[in-house]
Formats: sequence, C-alpha cells, structure tokens
Amino acid sequence: VDGMTQAELPTVVRATTALKTGALMSLAAGLGAKAAGASGTHFQAVAQFGGQLGTALQMLDDLGSLLSAKRRDKALEDLTGGHPTWPWAWLAETADPFTFGRLQNDLRQVRAGADATPLLAELAERLQHTGRTRVAAQLDRTLGDLRGSLGDEVDLAAVEDELERLRRSYG
Repeated sequence: VDGMTQAELPTVVRATTALKTGALMSLAAGLGAKAAGASGTHFQAVAQFGGQLGTALQMLDDLGSLLSAKRRDKALEDLTGGHPTWPWAWLAETADPFTFGRLQNDLRQVRAGADATPLLAELAERLQHTGRTRVAAQLDRTLGDLRGSLGDEVDLAAVEDELERLRRSYG
C-alpha cells in the first residue's frame, strides 16, 4: 500500500480480489451448479454470482479485521505487511490526496516498527460507515445480477436470507 499511488490502489485491490477470493468462489459455485445439473445460462449466472460473492466476502473480511477487536491480529498483520485491502481501496477513493499521503506515511512508520494502534484506530473511524455502505452495495449488486440472470424461474429466498445474514454479521 505504501508504495502505490492513490489512483492505482483500488484497481490493484479489485484485481487481487477477483483473482483470488472471487475466482475461488466462482469455481465453487460453478461446481455446485454443475453438480446440481445446471447448464448454459444457469451455470454462468451461478458462477458469476460466486465471483461477486467472493468480492463481498473479501470486503467483509477486510472490514471485519479492521473493526473487530477479536480480529485485531489480522488487521495488524495487514498493516505491518502493507497489504492492499478493501479499506485502503475505499480510502484511496474517498480521501483527499493530502490525507491519503499522510496515512501512507503513517503506514510506512508502522512497517518500520512504530505502534500500529493509532493508525488502526484512525482507519476504523474513517472507514466503518464507508465500508458497511460499500459491502451492502456489493451484496445488493450480487443478488440483483443473479436475479436478473435467472429471472423469476428460480426461488432465491434462501440466497437472500443468507446474504442478509452476512450483512448483519459484520454490524
């Protein structure tokens, strides 16, 4: 994170997520659809849904580690490793260049051994609302795209319930 420009960071996070969590979830969903006998449009819709859900899950994981005291170790690992996470991507999209640069500098200091607690607290404060809003939008888009692909021929009530459970599980 501390070596990227503000403009490139969201693209890197999106690509990393798509190639890792998104691809794994797409594969899992597609295999499940295939095992259930889906073909053609249904197979593609479910595989796409899996990829989009993978993005939402990564967003939730990254945000959850930032906001949850129970997952503080993961947030500290991400900070000390300078890992490109969704909170940094959201910050890159919303912060003015001066603030973003200052926070990148704070990250450099953390990576050099400074206490990460102040940076962690500031990121959590700045991003808790933005993160929840972005996760909710991703979950809504994911369900909307699935519904658009499958139409009314498939009952998605159980999927809706599970996505709502995910949304609530992170506050």
